[in-house]
Amino acid sequence: MGCAGEGIQIPFWDEIPSVVTRAYDMTKLGYIGVDIVIDRGKGPMVLEFNARPGLSIQIANQAGLISRLGAGDHEDRESLSFKDRNQLGQEIAHELHQKN
Repeated sequence: MGCAGEGIQIPFWDEIPSVVTRAYDMTKLGYIGVDIVIDRGKGPMVLEFNARPGLSIQIANQAGLISRLGAGDHEDRESLSFKDRNQLGQEIAHELHQKN
């Protein structure tokens, strides 16, 4: 289990970024929203991809998007391996969590 802040423990927390990274690989949509559920036995599972995620994500994260949109910019993102992109995603999530 990983910590999502405020003492909340989310099962499979460390596996979720790799699920999202694979979603990006499958769609090549760039900025996407990925709706995920956590099944007790199977772990994180994708419900749907959103090519144009709504702004309600700001409510869920209790933070505006402007600071988050630039966080994912990486000059050579396309040339990074799956493992490196997954690690980058985890670093960005950690950095954004520290700001809020």
